[in-house]
Parts: sequence; C-alpha cells; structure tokens
Amino acid sequence: KAYAKKRDFTKAEEIAEKISDEGWKSKAFAEIAKSYAEKGDFTKALTITKKISSETNKSWAFAEIAKSYAEKGDFTKALTITKKISSETHKSYAFAEIAKAYAKKGDFTKAEEIAKKISNETHKSYAFAEIAKAYAKKRDFTKALEIAEKISDEGWKSRAFAHIAKSYAEKGDFTKALTITKKISSETHKSWAFKRIAKSYAEKGDFTKALTITKKISSETHKSYVFAYIAKAYAKKRDFTKALEITEKISDNYWKSYVFAYIAKAYAKKGDFTKALTIAEKISNETNKSYAFEEIAKAYAKKEFKKSKRN
Repeated sequence: KAYAKKRDFTKAEEIAEKISDEGWKSKAFAEIAKSYAEKGDFTKALTITKKISSETNKSWAFAEIAKSYAEKGDFTKALTITKKISSETHKSYAFAEIAKAYAKKGDFTKAEEIAKKISNETHKSYAFAEIAKAYAKKRDFTKALEIAEKISDEGWKSRAFAHIAKSYAEKGDFTKALTITKKISSETHKSWAFKRIAKSYAEKGDFTKALTITKKISSETHKSYVFAYIAKAYAKKRDFTKALEITEKISDNYWKSYVFAYIAKAYAKKGDFTKALTIAEKISNETNKSYAFEEIAKAYAKKEFKKSKRN
C-alpha cells in the first residue's frame, strides 16, 4: 500500500505477489488498482482488478476506479464500471462520488438523478450534501436549501447547512448566514460555520463583528484559526498592539506560533528588530520560529545593504 501511494508500482506489485494470505493479497492489489486509477492509468487499474480474488476488495477497487473516472470527467466510463460492483455499499459509494462530480461540474440534473439511485442512506445523504454545497457555491440558495432539507442523515444535513451558511457569509448576507446556523444540529459543523462567518466578517474589515461571532465557536481549533486570521490582519495594518492582544487569545499552539512569526516578520520589515526578536523568542513551534528568524535576518540584511549603498 505504501509503495502504491508513492506510485512505485513495480515494487508494490512485486511485494503483493509475495503475500501468502489471500485476503491481504486482495487488499494490496485493490490499493494498487486505486493508485493506478488516481494516476489516470485506467488500463493498468482494470488489469490489476483481475488479480483480486476477494469479491469485497474487488468491489471496493471498482468503486475507486469509478470515482477516479468521474473526477476526471469521464462519466460514461464511471457509470459502466459501477455495473461491475457486486457490493451494494460500494456501489452506493461510487454513485455518491459520481453525483458529487456531476454537481461540481454544474450538471445538477444528472447529479440528482444519480443520487436518487443510491440505496445506502448514508451515501445518499453524502451525495445530496455535496449537491447542496455545489448549489450554494453557485449562490442558488433556494435549491441548496431545498436539497439540504431532504437529507436524512443528521451529520450530512448539518454539513450541507454549514456550507450554505458559509456561502451566504461570503456573499455578505450575514443575517441569512446566521439564520442558517440555527438549522445545524451537529456542534462540529456549527463551529465550522461560525468560523467561516467570522472569517468573512474579518475579510470585510469588520473585526468587532468577527470577534463577537468567535465567542459562539465551541471548537478551540476553529476559534484559534479565526483569532489568527484577525491578528494577522491587524499586523498587516501595522496595528501591533491589537495584533498581539488578539494573539494572546489563541489557545492552539500552532496558530499562536504562526501569528507570532507573522508579527515578528512585520516588525522586522518596519525596521524594529528588537521587537521582532522579542516576538520570535515566544514561538513554540520550531518551523515557525525558524521562519521568523529567517525573515528577520533577511530584513536586517536588506537594511544593511541599503545603508552600505548610501555610504
């Protein structure tokens, strides 16, 4: 599997052939077939399926091949492959991925037609959630909401509404976006929706509203992401007091380190190297710390070069 992921197919096949257990051998060949399909080599992918003795793994491989065909826009081939899938669950998965690809392309009639064929309720819900998301992206909110309301699985319904809320916020209709969040039953998806709304407020320069929305976010990671975005925006404006005040609210170490690195860079660009170095020392993440010091060094070298040219 690891060799297949790395696209070293010769080695992957060589190892798969040596596996004595038929179940694991089938699984290995199924993974290789999937990797070939993702690469776009469908001839090879289909040849490999002949080596799969387990019907379950063969079904899974065909489903993955159908998905890859759909993602590459060859829907005829994708649908032909679904006929080879014996497992209803895997067939449902393949149809869901094909429906998603049709929706992404903007062919909603076909997407809905395929989604209706899905026998597995979870996969059907996933397909309709993806269709609703695609409608929302296109700003066809009436259709997006109509589809979302029909989703039986609560998790996927929540995800669909979260994406609709996001699209409303990106459009600048925050009243509608916030109204939609009330329809989201999943706390995870609700947190994500509030994150996107807060970010949209920040993108429009309304930091007060963005910070108010952040209070509604239950996920610390999502909350940290928004604080990081706002702090970075303040640093861009050279309002370092505000940027640092917001950064202190960040609980997630990665995001806090990321923002400190950005602020350190901004201070260095401004020529305040003492402040830049003080901030850089606060960074716990080694990658971000290295980046900050590198940017400070670059800014300092630039300053010294300009000075030498003047002299």
